[in-house]
Amino acid sequence: MTEEREDLGLALQRLAGLYQISRVLLSSIKLDKLLKMILDEVITHLRADTGSIMLLDGETEELSIKVARGLDAEIVKTFRTKIGRGISGIVAKMKRPYLLLSGELPEEFKDIQPRKGIRSSLCVPVLFLNELVGIISLCRTKTIEDFNEDDLKVLWIFAGQAGQAITNARFYEELEKKVEERTRELEEANERLKELDRLKDSFIDTASHELRTPLSSIKSYTEILLTQDVDKSTSLEFLRIINHEADRLTRLVNNLLSIPAIEGGMIIFKMTEVDLVHEVISRAISLIQPIAEEKEIKIVSDIQDGLPKVKGNKDALIQVVENLLDNAVKFTHQGGQIEVRAYEQDDTVQVSVRDSGVGIKKEDFEQIFEKFSQVRKRPKGMGLGLSICQEVVKQHQGRIWVESKLGQGSTFHFTLPKG
Repeated sequence: MTEEREDLGLALQRLAGLYQISRVLLSSIKLDKLLKMILDEVITHLRADTGSIMLLDGETEELSIKVARGLDAEIVKTFRTKIGRGISGIVAKMKRPYLLLSGELPEEFKDIQPRKGIRSSLCVPVLFLNELVGIISLCRTKTIEDFNEDDLKVLWIFAGQAGQAITNARFYEELEKKVEERTRELEEANERLKELDRLKDSFIDTASHELRTPLSSIKSYTEILLTQDVDKSTSLEFLRIINHEADRLTRLVNNLLSIPAIEGGMIIFKMTEVDLVHEVISRAISLIQPIAEEKEIKIVSDIQDGLPKVKGNKDALIQVVENLLDNAVKFTHQGGQIEVRAYEQDDTVQVSVRDSGVGIKKEDFEQIFEKFSQVRKRPKGMGLGLSICQEVVKQHQGRIWVESKLGQGSTFHFTLPKG
């Protein structure tokens, strides 16, 4: 009777332990905290001296220690084992629990030398839907009594519950990371939207000013011609100014209409063989020459003799060179110089527009081609010209870039495939 009572007491004790451990499994979804609580409970309940929990890395197929008690810190930090290697690896491969007693190792472990000082140990796989999650190992080094089959059964039952809890915690951890990443992406997107909103407001103000200025000039000089008696030479000068401001207005409107159409794929350029020198560069220079003369800026050209034709759209390429020249005039000081070069480069033709202006910081080289970008504060434009250049050159299978140093001017280059 006394023996039966002792057996009943042990059974009740084990049931109470399992209940306590089950409560632990339900008490946390944080993986690190859960693993520590699991190990502390099984060590306490099964009166182990040391213990560890290893988890399987699905990518490397390696087991590594995630939490341990009573083991050397360096071992915990560096230990890795493949499935099938060592005691833990064999347990992982076999997917069954083992009771290991000193001097009485099962056949599977006959070639393995156990660590010194271990009297007995339990090593059980942690499974979820029969897939390996990890390994729980417990050892007795000081306790005189060895582990027994009942201890193994308790740990094996508990490992089955732990498999689901650990899998849930891992899933929650991954989900939490994804939520954090998504939150960060949304925050960045929100900041970008705020920046775009600011750029939009700035663009509207600038565009209004840019469009109003030539319109005001055209209206003023037209009113003078209509209401006042002016001599012929003055009339011709006023008409020249009106014509120049009309060209400027046309250029601004073309830029405004081009960028959304090009980006949206609504414009498909008709490609033909184009004479860059006479059909593009000369035309663009003639369009920009009046505004260059206003600032006493000299435009010079250096064109390679016998320059081959390119495959492209003449009007679009004129817009590119015109925008680059217009940009150069804006940022070149009074009395400065702009140089246009064109020469053969391997299987392409390269065009360069060099100014003697204020220059650009190296960190702004990429940003300067973005829509609405204003990396150079004065004079201020709509920030569309260079973006249009990039889109047009890209559609011509070419490349565009800038070289510049602050205070030493800038050179914009673009390449086009030969015709």
